[in-house]
Amino acid sequence: MTIVGGFDPVSWRRGLQPTVIDTAPHFRENQALIQIVSGKVRLEEIELKDKRNVCSELILISGGSISLKNVKLNRSNRDGGFGLRLNSGSLTITNSIFSADKSTGGILLGVFGGKLTVSGSELIGPSEGDDFTTLPILAVGGKGTISVTSNIAPAEVAGLIDAFEAGDYQKAKKIHYKLWPLNKAMFLETNPIPVKTALSLMKKIAPELRLPLAPMSEINLKKLKQVLKDYKLI
Repeated sequence: MTIVGGFDPVSWRRGLQPTVIDTAPHFRENQALIQIVSGKVRLEEIELKDKRNVCSELILISGGSISLKNVKLNRSNRDGGFGLRLNSGSLTITNSIFSADKSTGGILLGVFGGKLTVSGSELIGPSEGDDFTTLPILAVGGKGTISVTSNIAPAEVAGLIDAFEAGDYQKAKKIHYKLWPLNKAMFLETNPIPVKTALSLMKKIAPELRLPLAPMSEINLKKLKQVLKDYKLI
């Protein structure tokens, strides 16, 4: 377990530190308050805050097996950043609350890999996922999505949300993974360049980009075309 920001898990387990951990005045900006890279880690009865709005993530998980139980995680105003980011490993969240001010520009829960299990938990504040996090955000109490992919595959994106709200979680999960390559393709370059290019290839709009947007590189355009062909969109 790797810790940055002055948090000592050994002392905390012995009861020598408070159960509320905030970014200290000396905390270096744009780092994770807690970063976990390996091993088995369990955090219980603890509250994590970033009142100074300096963390890239409150919890960054890049490996290992992690359990969060009765954890309160609060993300204050910030443009970008994550409350919790799962890149790889296994994460179990039980009876926990993730919250943020409604004006936050970040993401409370971002899942980019690994395995996530959630039960008895709640998300408060910004409550929409983006294309990559729609299903994880729904799983912790979110509603809806702010989607780019829905411009080219509206039925599938709506179907994911409809399936989840109907309690058909397996179907929602299946659609989530089906959409993943398409979601990635929408961000091969700066949004909205790929989605506008895709709609043009689909003959939905004229092939026009206004400055400061520029045409996609040949390499990325080839990747985009292949994904669209795989989905039978062109």
